Amino acid sequence: MGNNERALTYGSLVAVMLAIPKIVWLLIAAIIIDVITGVTAAAMAGTVSSSASRVGMTKKSIVLLIVGFGYGIEHATNGAIPAGGTITSFYVVAEGISILENMGKLGIPIAPALRRSLAVLNQSQEVRDDNSDKQ
Repeated sequence: MGNNERALTYGSLVAVMLAIPKIVWLLIAAIIIDVITGVTAAAMAGTVSSSASRVGMTKKSIVLLIVGFGYGIEHATNGAIPAGGTITSFYVVAEGISILENMGKLGIPIAPALRRSLAVLNQSQEVRDDNSDKQ
């Protein structure tokens, strides 16, 4: 590959990276942090599982596909439906909650108000799970 082709390749890569919204980069960073803290917590508990890791990574890949689809909707509607940013924001918050849960498993101090909020979220999820089992 000559210098011109290399410059074109790198230039194209930079252009694509700059076109990705900042909130998507935030989501990617949150996913990476969640994976690292989750694997570390599982390792400390002695419960590391390749099948669980594969399922988790598959889910995170699907999240990124859904985010891309949301931005496709946004583009197709000329911004009339702000699906991309809305979907991405939801998943940034979800990853943040997961990171906080992993921090708790790792014994990293969490502010009491956040700890209480996590407990409420976990209880409401358990109620929803119980209700869906009955249907």
